[in-house]
Formats: sequence, structure tokens, C-alpha cells
Amino acid sequence: MIFLYIILIVGLYLLLFSSNKSNNNKSHYKKNKSKYIKRSKVYNHLLTIYIAAYGVKGEKRLNISIKISLVIFIVFFMIFARELFVLKALLISILPLIIMYILLRLKVYVQQIDGSYEGIFYVSELLNQYKINHKNMLEALMQSIRYLENCPYAQMQTYRMSMKLKLYTDEDSVMDIVNIFAKSINTNWAKMLSNSIFLSVFYSQDVTEALEDILSELRRVQIVYEKSHQNTSEGFIIVKYILPIIYIGSVYIGIHHFGLDFAKYLRYQFLTPVGIKMTILNIVLFLANILIMVLFKKRKFDLY
Repeated sequence: MIFLYIILIVGLYLLLFSSNKSNNNKSHYKKNKSKYIKRSKVYNHLLTIYIAAYGVKGEKRLNISIKISLVIFIVFFMIFARELFVLKALLISILPLIIMYILLRLKVYVQQIDGSYEGIFYVSELLNQYKINHKNMLEALMQSIRYLENCPYAQMQTYRMSMKLKLYTDEDSVMDIVNIFAKSINTNWAKMLSNSIFLSVFYSQDVTEALEDILSELRRVQIVYEKSHQNTSEGFIIVKYILPIIYIGSVYIGIHHFGLDFAKYLRYQFLTPVGIKMTILNIVLFLANILIMVLFKKRKFDLY
């Protein structure tokens, strides 16, 4: 119980410290607009994922998610520490956070696959705006946003990138910003495009030919993708809809045909060693099915 109280106190301290840090960052941000703030590798990793998922709102959502995750961990630990060993309680308390992380990565992966197909329209529009705005890349990025309704993911990432490029002007900062853009879309064509954007924004180089080459390669690859596309939706429908129905049906049968009430079912399922193992196994297998479905349903549109 002493260890439990220590965890709770540390958790509350981290919540308060995180809140104060967020406020301090706002004032520091106003004083140092030209310099990009460096953070830990773990935070930067999570920030990249949240930016990929939510664009300009990514940092705010990450800070909120950190607080929510900490609360979930403390609540789960307080519940299971009474019934199980400390190590098992810790592992079970971490499990919801791992599931949240996996689901977020899946969300980003799906967004990146859909966003990869926006490449031709996006690069074409950016190239047009680059020429119209006298080869001013920052202005081209700003102006292209309004014409990217058919490219929602690229539009979201371009909006964030253009806002950041207006604030930060040193080489490292510009490089970090365009790299996050490339990682958010996570394709070879996005990496090539981010390099062109960096050269144009920071060194004022003419990248018209580079943009035209990227667009030409994307159009070539599009022909290959159209010929090799296969529809495998039937198997994915089974995984997506039938398996959850089967699980809910098993819960119904367990309650109504084996004389269990709902409270007993929850206790056997979550507060006994066998029940916990079966729950973890079911979750892992279900997530594995979803992962396989996402990975094979639609290929990423990219240059190889």
C-alpha cells in the first residue's frame, strides 16, 4: 500500500508539473520565435505521431493525452493492486496505454495510406502555386492550402508546416519542420518533396525541375498501381464486423446459459488469473487481426 501511495503522489506531481511546464512553454515560445524548442526523444517520437494524426493540434492533444494516460494508469493500478501482485497490477495498468498507442499508430497508418494517394494532385497544385508566386515556396505553400479540399491529409500537414515555417528561420528549425512533414506522410515522394521545400525556403533555390520530376514519377507509378490493384474486402468484412459480434454473443451465452450475473462475469473475466490471461489473449488476437487487415487491405502509393 505504501508503494501504491507513492505512485499516486508521483502521478499527481507529474500532472501538476506537466501543466506548469505547458504554461512556461507558452511564455518561452513568445520570447524565442526564431528558435525551435528541443525536447526528449520519447516526447519527439510521440509528438511526431500526434502531428501525423492531428496536424497543427497535435502538440495540444499530446499534452492532454499524457495527463489522461497517467490518470488511467493510476486508476487501474489502484483497482488491481488490491487483488493481484504489484508486478501483475503494473503490467495490467500499462496494457490500456499500450492499446491506446497501438490504435493511434493504426489510425496514423491508415491516414498515411490515404494521404499517399493525394501525391499527384498535391504536388501538381504546389508546383502551379510555386510558379504563380514567382518561386516563393512559403507563399506557394500558403496559397495551395485553399485548393487542397480533395487532399485533406496533405492539406492538414501543409497548414501546420507553413505556420511553423513562418515562425522559425534558422537552418536546424526549418530542417526539423520539413522532416516532420515528411514523416507525417511517410512516403518517398514526401521525403523528396520536403528536401525540395527545404532548399527553396532556406537557400532560395529554384526547385521547379525537382517538383516536375516528382510529379512525373508519381504519374508513372499511378499506372502501375492501377494495373495491380486487387479487391480483398470480403475477408476484411469478416474480421471487422463478425468477430466483435461473436465475442458479444459469447458474453451473452455465458451470462444467460451458465447462470452468471454480470458482476460475476466481470469478476471471473478481469479479477482471476485465468480470466485475465484469456482477456489479454483475446485483445492481442483481435488487434493482430485489425493490424493484418489494415496492412493488406490497401497498399501505400509511393515511389520505389
